[in-house]
Amino acid sequence: MNAHAGVGGSELGRRVALLTALLASFAALLSYGITTSQNHAIVLKNEAMFVLLKSTQLRLQTRGAGSRMRISRQQRALDQKANRLNQASDRLMGPHDHYAQALVAGEIAIALASVAALTERRWLFHGALAASACAFLLGAFGLMS
Repeated sequence: MNAHAGVGGSELGRRVALLTALLASFAALLSYGITTSQNHAIVLKNEAMFVLLKSTQLRLQTRGAGSRMRISRQQRALDQKANRLNQASDRLMGPHDHYAQALVAGEIAIALASVAALTERRWLFHGALAASACAFLLGAFGLMS
């Protein structure tokens, strides 16, 4: 180990600890964002499927000419509602991929930082910083999409 390391540990060790704590907090937020957006998207997809099922049931109930026109209007309204729900679900899943990629980049950064702390190699710590920057950028892209 480093001969200059005092009671508080080496400077690199302190930086690694700080970076790891920040990344762990960021990963927790990303994990929450991933889970929340995915759950909302699934709920909307399920609701869209239910609406399409009601529309299909209406198609099967058509009997007279007068009821066909009324049911046709109801079907169109239900189909439009299902399309809106599907689009809303797709919008929620857009950031999901960026969040997942950011989470992976954060995990890589934590692994690199841990190895840097054990080996006291600054270049590994710089790799961890680069992976951290990628994680934060991908997370920001998720927020913007």
